[in-house]
Amino acid sequence: MDTTTEGMTIGDFIKECELFLYSKENFDLKKEASELDLMEQCIESHRFRIENAELIIESIGYLKEGFLFESVDEKQIQVLEEKLSEKLEAFGSKIKVLWDKLVKVIKAAFAVLMKRYLNLKGKTEEIIKYLNVNKLDPEVHAVIEKMVEQVVTTSGAPITERQIEGFRRLPRHIITVGKESTRNRIAAVLVNTNIRVSVSSEKFPNALSENQLKELMTSNASRMKPDDIEKKIKGYQGANYRNGLIVSKKEENVKSLLDSLKSYEGFIQKGENDAAISGEYNSSMQKTIGLLYHVTGDIVKLYNAVIKFREIVIMGLYRVCL
Repeated sequence: MDTTTEGMTIGDFIKECELFLYSKENFDLKKEASELDLMEQCIESHRFRIENAELIIESIGYLKEGFLFESVDEKQIQVLEEKLSEKLEAFGSKIKVLWDKLVKVIKAAFAVLMKRYLNLKGKTEEIIKYLNVNKLDPEVHAVIEKMVEQVVTTSGAPITERQIEGFRRLPRHIITVGKESTRNRIAAVLVNTNIRVSVSSEKFPNALSENQLKELMTSNASRMKPDDIEKKIKGYQGANYRNGLIVSKKEENVKSLLDSLKSYEGFIQKGENDAAISGEYNSSMQKTIGLLYHVTGDIVKLYNAVIKFREIVIMGLYRVCL
């Protein structure tokens, strides 16, 4: 399997994304986030006691001993706040390192995938040129149909049968291949710049299209709470389950997808977004990082399957036709 410049195979990266929620790294982040949230709550309780001293005195008769935190002065609270600030800064740095690592590796993964795509550009052009001039025998059509059907299964690429735009631009001597589904799938690898794939809660459930990811990352993401981002992602997923998902073969679109991931970096800088005001920010941020690991893992997994499908079909057509 292809290895990225980061020393990981595409399969390694996909597996790491799938298992991240169950990793020790994620557990430690969740533990630290919870501790920070509790520390914020503790400071809030101490400050409440100071700012509401009269209420506390009035209630002392019926409040059980130990019901409230022990009394501390303003100086002690300031010390706690300084410690919290240091811990928050360290936690934010860990989140940023984690996200930078993810972006770095996914860029390396896509560099490998796009290299595989571009490596077949010459053969693709040869096949199109040949099929525009040379008529194929019925026996060859049968071989092509069988090959395409097998590849649909072995590649794991959920390419839909309907690729109408590409079908209209197919080479003239592939038009007569018997099954419409075969013609449309050949169109997907030969002439389409976009491929529509089927995704579901069982297959590539977390994958987003290039346009969806770009929209998510550029739609004031730095001002959205993590829970709102999760809700937006689920909205995309629901639409994709119903209508299919567009995978782009254009190199500039893939670059745009990666730039979209990089633009998310501003969101993880605590203090630069409104979500940081919330006491639940730390746990939510940890949760969102896990969710985005799943999303990016499924995107790479989907692109890998589609490119694998294309590689096998093009090499099969090349052997049959040339």
